[in-house]
Amino acid sequence: MKENIYRAFVESLKIEKVLLLNDYKEYYDKFRKVTYNIYKRICDSNSVTEASFRDDFAKQYNKLRQDLLEVYRYYVKGDVLRASTKMSNIFFRRKYYNKKFCEYFLTSEENVTLYRARKDKELIKKPDDLLNQMFHIAFIKREKVGNCRFSVSGLPCLYLGSSIKCCRKELGAETIDELTICTYHHMDYFPYYDLTLNEEDIVDFNQLKIYLLKSLIIQAISFRVYPEKESKPNFTPHYVISQLLTAAVVANGIKSKQPQCIRYRSVKFLVDHHQYNYVFIPQIHNYRYDKLYDMQLYNKFEINLWQKR
Repeated sequence: MKENIYRAFVESLKIEKVLLLNDYKEYYDKFRKVTYNIYKRICDSNSVTEASFRDDFAKQYNKLRQDLLEVYRYYVKGDVLRASTKMSNIFFRRKYYNKKFCEYFLTSEENVTLYRARKDKELIKKPDDLLNQMFHIAFIKREKVGNCRFSVSGLPCLYLGSSIKCCRKELGAETIDELTICTYHHMDYFPYYDLTLNEEDIVDFNQLKIYLLKSLIIQAISFRVYPEKESKPNFTPHYVISQLLTAAVVANGIKSKQPQCIRYRSVKFLVDHHQYNYVFIPQIHNYRYDKLYDMQLYNKFEINLWQKR
């Protein structure tokens, strides 16, 4: 079957879904080199029969690659406005094959259970206070929000894991006994931008091309410094693209009522490709009165304390 040819070609490209850095400063050069090598393999490919793939699509891939590198360069030069605008235009305005790029990431789920954990067993003594203890950081305490992959400083976001295993790994806990864990059951349909790759989606030539274009965005946000450093720097280079993408999602969501949720693969897992984090971006519906939490978001979940059996 032809889709098997396309998937075999993707496998030959050896697209890394988590890219490792020895040091934070390596991000730009590592992303540039890794994606250039993929670009060259596309140019030299003989396994995909369409000649346009090696010519027109290779240029399209490299154009997006260069644009993402330029976004980063704008940012580190201090031109945050241009970096932010360009990132937003790439994701929400640029079209590939008659669809906006963002539409290829848009998906949905319903009746799903997610998890949130904290490294504090004392919280289990306060099961009636899950809002204050286990929801997003209160708006009036936004000074506690540091530099996270999809959170700019001061923007409280709700991070949920697809499994307890995922939460434990993200928090660096040896066992679940160190954690207070809540289940977040979302009964209704909820849309989100899925920043993960799945080779099973490749069933025709166009989907192969979309997969490769998406891989550029996903590789740009999927770096991990390994082994872990004892302390994180105030500026984290491999968070630039993901944070600018968060800002673009927020701005677009406010204008268009589009979803303000992102799913991405946990980079804490180098082998298990099915551990995900969901980032729900709370909204301040009335700046004068919304001092604590996004209660509309809170009410979308059935939240319960998880007990080990």
